Amino acid sequence: MKLKHYMFAFLVAMLCLCIEAKGQETGDSTAVNTMERIIRFHSDLVLNRDNKMEVTEHIRIYAKGEVFIHGLKRSIPHKRPLPSGVRLEVPIDIMDVKCNGEAAQYDTETDGDNVVVYIGDADTTIPEGEYDYTITYSADGQIGVYDKYDEIYWNVNGFEWAVPFDTLSATVTIPDGTKILGKEAYTGGLGDKGKEYTATDDGRSKISFCTTRAFNGGENMTIAVSFSKGSQPELTWWDIWRDDVMAFVVCIIYILFCIITWIKRGIDPKKPTVIPEYKVFKGISPALAGRILGFLDGSRLTMATILSLLVHGAATISQKGKKEYIIAKGGNKPGKELEELAYNKLFAEGRNSVSTKEDETVLGELSTEICKHIRKKYDGYYYEHNYLLLSSAIFLFLGLFFFIATLDNMHDMSLIPFLASFIVLIWYACVIGRYTMSGIKMRAKMEGLKMYIKTAEELRMRDLTPEHFEELLPYAMAFDLENKWCKKFEKALAECNYEPQWYTYTAANYAYASLLSDGGMKSLVNGISGSTQHTISSYASSHSGSWSSASGGGGFSGGGGGGGGGGGW
Repeated sequence: MKLKHYMFAFLVAMLCLCIEAKGQETGDSTAVNTMERIIRFHSDLVLNRDNKMEVTEHIRIYAKGEVFIHGLKRSIPHKRPLPSGVRLEVPIDIMDVKCNGEAAQYDTETDGDNVVVYIGDADTTIPEGEYDYTITYSADGQIGVYDKYDEIYWNVNGFEWAVPFDTLSATVTIPDGTKILGKEAYTGGLGDKGKEYTATDDGRSKISFCTTRAFNGGENMTIAVSFSKGSQPELTWWDIWRDDVMAFVVCIIYILFCIITWIKRGIDPKKPTVIPEYKVFKGISPALAGRILGFLDGSRLTMATILSLLVHGAATISQKGKKEYIIAKGGNKPGKELEELAYNKLFAEGRNSVSTKEDETVLGELSTEICKHIRKKYDGYYYEHNYLLLSSAIFLFLGLFFFIATLDNMHDMSLIPFLASFIVLIWYACVIGRYTMSGIKMRAKMEGLKMYIKTAEELRMRDLTPEHFEELLPYAMAFDLENKWCKKFEKALAECNYEPQWYTYTAANYAYASLLSDGGMKSLVNGISGSTQHTISSYASSHSGSWSSASGGGGFSGGGGGGGGGGGW
């Protein structure tokens, strides 16, 4: 009797353990089954003739409002890679969308290389549960045409999903009159060659693939089916290279435009023979002479203008400290237009003197006005910038850029003519301006004057007088030859005890004798120039600038057309 009791108790205990274990198993299964996911993703691909295909995707989801809030989002690529490297534009046409067997509300948009389908209502949140979605679309140009066979190479689901898949499957129906030659599939992440699938066919025109495990988001199945030729038209040379040819043609036309307009409007007139000139030309100030020769340093041209004021008696200068000079009003009136502008600016508002250390604003604004005045005198009369042609070239290049951006089926090599066009635009901006006939003649004269100043020691100079030295000193400054010019005259100036009337000194700051020693005049000019240009440069740095001048086994997961991704929204 007692034994029967023990056996009964043992059986009851075992039954309870089994019930508990079953409950735990049921609990785990329930947890998995209530996770948001794709329960089933099946794609039916019907291949037609003329490289057309109809795809019907059956997507069963489990939603509970975390990922799938309003419904399903599906992204379908509208480009596919060709062996040549080009990404061929393949139209995607959404034909029908259903939810649980009934017509569903949906919207589409193009996002980069994808057509995105939003199924559901943005104002409605779907309740927790399972939903069956069906998306039917046509996908033209997806069938590969090769020498010995035709092939569909297709990414079934794509990598861009944030939810897992319980099952993935696809069925391919090849065109009537053709025969299946090969079948292959690849599973896993991008580039993987997993074989976690089974494949069956009916021996005629239909073949099915099904994965043998669940997939995580970011994993894909790619299928490749080859079949006998005869149903698909081969892509012509023009089909593959059309956009590349168009890109090359428009780029060549653009480059020809730049070259032809440069030849007609950008080449300088023939320049006269340059001979040394020792005369100053009437109406050509030192700063303008420097600009004609291409010197754009506003502080140097300003210093050349100030030196012109000094040597003509309209101003004097004295050294106050080691790096400070005082420019004071002189007894004479300025002669040339630019010198008059500088005189009026320096001594405006009742000022009788300006410090190269303290009056940064005055000297900085003077430099700006001198550059503006030179530009006004120089542009148009001496030099044609051809801004209209340059603007046209920039506008045409932008049009070229946007045109090429709209081309879909381009190889990487098509970037070559575009980059060439960009380089030509940069070159064009540098060379489209040219000297006028008056400008080229004056440039030859200024080059002659520069040659004289630079090689005066080797030439028979007409005058080694202080007057000649002072007359050309501002021009030497504008040409960046002031040190050479001072050095040429050191001996002659010392012999005649030259004392510049525009420079005042005291024994405490600058001895007169030092002007007559080796390098004395050069040091004085460098000191004045350096102090003034430093002040102007300091002003310019804190203000706007003053001058503007497959089926055979060789494929992988993700290698085909189709794919894309999706999720909830």
